[in-house]
Amino acid sequence: MNNDLLPTISVVVPVLNNKNGLRQCLDSVISQQYEHLEIAVIDGGSSDGTLEVISDFEHVIAYTESNQDRGISDAFNRGIKATTGELVAVLNSDDFWTGCTIKILLEAIERNPVGDIYSGQIRFVDSSTGRSYLRSPDLRRMERRMNLFHPALFVRRSCYDQVGMYSEDYQFAMDADWCHRAMKSNVRFAFVDGVLANMVLGGKSDVHYKKSLEEYRRSLVNNDISGPFLAGCYFYVGCLMKWLTSFYFIRLAKQLVLR
Repeated sequence: MNNDLLPTISVVVPVLNNKNGLRQCLDSVISQQYEHLEIAVIDGGSSDGTLEVISDFEHVIAYTESNQDRGISDAFNRGIKATTGELVAVLNSDDFWTGCTIKILLEAIERNPVGDIYSGQIRFVDSSTGRSYLRSPDLRRMERRMNLFHPALFVRRSCYDQVGMYSEDYQFAMDADWCHRAMKSNVRFAFVDGVLANMVLGGKSDVHYKKSLEEYRRSLVNNDISGPFLAGCYFYVGCLMKWLTSFYFIRLAKQLVLR
């Protein structure tokens, strides 16, 4: 791609008391060596040394603030509004890019320059066992469970004018609600063949998975993706699948400890 045509990419990183995760996250962004990056760190009022980490990276961070916010959606929205890039990525401080995230993204844009949202694979990492697994985006399955992964989404800024910002009515499934609204707005999804991000299991929506699934059910109904009956069925199936997955990783962790 012609260097003059390369898009500016804004990376919004919300964080609260996660100094180690934030360092890994920012390192993964900087290691792309992409000169058209704009980084914004939105700190929710950390007291664990996170501010010192932010200070270590101040030479590459374009915007930072540290104030108590009204939740994750508010932090997302503040970061998006504070940046100017043509494409926006939201990367929680527990998430991190792969070594070739930007390369894979630019190749996808070159193949399909008219996409509004570029969505790639994500690697989920279990920090207690070191095991990981891949998930691929699938728009058709969004009526049942989350199959678009916000750490692996690159969104054109114009989409926020069309779809709106993240809703503060959701504390856990704000990304699902936004994606459901994007689907209703008929934006153009472009699917990227490659892993764009890593996500460490154990985040807020993962720990509070039942509440997250309840909010997902509400989003399905509110956005007319599924009716109440089907949304309820998907909720109970999702709870069962989450329990089985957790049971598997717990057993695996115990086996590793006993070796």
